[in-house]
Parts: sequence; structure tokens; C-alpha cells
Amino acid sequence: MSGSIESGIQFIRYKIDTMNFETEKTLGILNLADASNYHAQFKFALSNPIRYTVPNEVLYVVSFATDMELVNNDNPEEKIAKGRFCISGLFKGVGTSESKIEDKLIKIQAPAILFPYLRASVTSVLLNAGFSQIQMPLINVNELASNFELTIEDR
Repeated sequence: MSGSIESGIQFIRYKIDTMNFETEKTLGILNLADASNYHAQFKFALSNPIRYTVPNEVLYVVSFATDMELVNNDNPEEKIAKGRFCISGLFKGVGTSESKIEDKLIKIQAPAILFPYLRASVTSVLLNAGFSQIQMPLINVNELASNFELTIEDR
């Protein structure tokens, strides 16, 4: 179709690689029913994307991780809970793209596609663990990617 834009990558699927979550095993945790008693702190990380060239196609694996801590508002030194969550996505190269375009799609757009899945997974774990009203904040994936010197690794 004339005038249309074809994406250079296609999102195939994702999987959760790591899901570690633990809370302090004290009675005080069970008494923290009110979300105003704690807040969440998140740190995000991107891993180098991996490119697999197989017959007739190019596949990419992109990973996105977060470390999370729930902190007691009355005692900021007290970490109520902590967790590490990592998600990986499989992407397929579509058509031919210039290296510069490929870099941007894989290093920035692919993590941006994965972020809602990571966010939903973390939010679900927190909700099921009894921590209501905690949601991972929206982030600027473009800015995050610029903080990491990502290189596409060939395998």
C-alpha cells in the first residue's frame, strides 16, 4: 500500500524469566492493610538484545527487568517486601531495515512493547500478595534505553 509504513519488527510472544518476591515474615506486615502505610521504589534495567539469524528469518530476544522494594512510610529503613522481575520478548525482523533503524526498533521500541506486560505482572503479584493500590509507574523507555549502552549481540 502506497504511503504506509511497515514496522521492521514483529512481536511474537513474551515470557517471565524471573519472578522473585518476598516479604518480611512479621505480624506487622499483616497489619499494613492501608496502602498509605507504604510506598514502592523501582529500579529498571535493560539487557543487551540478542539476535539469532536462522534460515530465512532474523529473531531477537529482548529483556527488561525491575527491582522493587516496598518501604514503610513510618520507618524508611524498613523494607516490607522486595522483588526482582524480568521479562523477555521474542521479536521477528520484518523486511529489510537499515542498521540504525534496527537498533532503534530493538533497543527502544521492543522494550516499550514489553513494558506493559512487565507492569501487569508486577502489579498482579503485589495485589495477590495483599498489597493493594501499588502500581508500577509509567516510564520513559527512550530515556531509560539511553542510560544503557546497549549493543545487539549475535548468536
